[in-house]
Amino acid sequence: MEGLLSEDDDLDGQKPIAFVELRNKVAHGEIARLVNTLSDFDPSAKELAAGQEMKMRKFFSEWFNTAPDIQPGNIKDHRWPDLP
Repeated sequence: MEGLLSEDDDLDGQKPIAFVELRNKVAHGEIARLVNTLSDFDPSAKELAAGQEMKMRKFFSEWFNTAPDIQPGNIKDHRWPDLP
C-alpha cells in the first residue's frame, strides 16, 4: 500500500489518497484540470501519468512478492486451479 501514497497522504486523515482520487477522476472523465494545452500532447499530463504508473508498478511488485498463492505458481494460464 505504501507504494501508492504521495508524500502528504495520511491513511488516518479525512483527505482521500491522491492516487485513488486521481484514478476516480480519470475513470469518470473528469480530466479538464489535468490538461493544460489544446494539443494532443500535454507534457504535464504525461509527467502525472508516468508518476501514477510508477506508483502502480511499485504497488503491484510489492503485492506480488507477498502473495502466497501467486509465488508457488498456483495460477496458470490466468486461471485459478479447478477445485477437486
